[in-house]
Amino acid sequence: MGNPSFYPEIALGNLDGKGEDEFVLILTTGTGTGVHESEVHVLTREMAEIPVVASRSG
Repeated sequence: MGNPSFYPEIALGNLDGKGEDEFVLILTTGTGTGVHESEVHVLTREMAEIPVVASRSG
């Protein structure tokens, strides 16, 4: 996406409670009227990806 409003978001935090911070990357994959789709990736400091289980509220 070329729009700066949709650049990747990056966060750092201890998500699993094990004492080390993980990187959270949020990537916008699509937008439209009333819709904003994103992908979330969680990485350890060693750059291993931790699976994220999708949850849909509704």
